[in-house]
Amino acid sequence: MVSLSSEFIKGFKRSFQRWTILLAFGTAMIPSFFIFKAGKRLPLRENGYVVKIIAENVNPPLPLELSAQAEVLFLFLVILVGANAIRDELRKKAGESSVVDLRYFLGKFVGHAVLFSVASIISVLIDAVLLIYVGAPSSRVLLKDVLLEGMVFSLMVIQLLALGYLLSTVSSETSTPLILALVAMYVIFVTVPMAVEFMLYLTYAPMGELVKDPRIVDAEVRTLVTRYLFFEPNLQMSEIISGAWEGGEKYIGMSFALRKGIYNIANLLVMSVIYLCPAAFRVYRSSKKNPEYR
Repeated sequence: MVSLSSEFIKGFKRSFQRWTILLAFGTAMIPSFFIFKAGKRLPLRENGYVVKIIAENVNPPLPLELSAQAEVLFLFLVILVGANAIRDELRKKAGESSVVDLRYFLGKFVGHAVLFSVASIISVLIDAVLLIYVGAPSSRVLLKDVLLEGMVFSLMVIQLLALGYLLSTVSSETSTPLILALVAMYVIFVTVPMAVEFMLYLTYAPMGELVKDPRIVDAEVRTLVTRYLFFEPNLQMSEIISGAWEGGEKYIGMSFALRKGIYNIANLLVMSVIYLCPAAFRVYRSSKKNPEYR
C-alpha cells in the first residue's frame, strides 16, 4: 500500500527538474527586456504607468502582433510542460508499476503550479525594479500593486498549466503534445480575440459618433468577457488589471481592481478546476487497473 504523502511528494519533487526550472525562469524574464526598453521611452510619473507597462508585456494586447510572440513564450512553455507532464507514464501498459497514481499526478501538478507561479511573480517584481531603475517612483504602494499583479498573472499561468495537464491525458493516445499545445495557444491568443474584436466592431461601428462615452463600451466589454469568455485566461487577466483605473483614466490601485474583478478571478480558478478534474479522473481510472495502488 502506497502512502498518500510518499506518492504526492514523489510527484511534487519530479516536477522540479533542472531543465524545467531553467526554462521557466528564463522565459519568464523575456518581457523584462521589452519593459526596460519601453521604460526608457515613457514618462514614468505614477504607479499606474508601471502597472500598465508590466501588464502589457507579460500579457500583450490581443490579437498578437509579431513583436509580441517572444513575450508569450513563457505562457506557451507552461502549456507544453503540462502537456508532457504525465504523457509518457500514461502510455505505459497498465500492468507496469509506473502507471500514474492520482496522488503522484496531483503532487506533480502542485509542484509545477508552485514553480511557474513563483517564476511569474518574481519576473513581475524584476520588471518593476527595472522600471524604477529607469525613473519610476519607488514606494511600498507600488511594490504591493506589482505583487498583486504578479499574483493575478500566476492565476492565469495555473489555468494554462491545468489545460496542459488535460492535453497530456489526451496526447497519450493521439497527437503529439507539441501540436496540441500550439493549437491551444492559437485558439486562446489569436482566434477567439479576433472573433471578439469583430463582434465589438459589428456592435459599435454602426453607432458611430453616438458612442462618445468610453465607459459605455468598457462596461459592455467587461460583461462580454466575464459572462461569455470565461474560458479565456488572458482576457480575464486584462479585465482584472483594467479595473485599476476609474473610468479608464484615473489610477486607483490593484486592491480596488481585485475587488472589482472578483468574478474574473473566479473564472480563472473555476476553469483551472474544470480542466484538472477530467485529467485527474482519467489518471484515476488508469491507476485502478494497477493492483499496487488499490
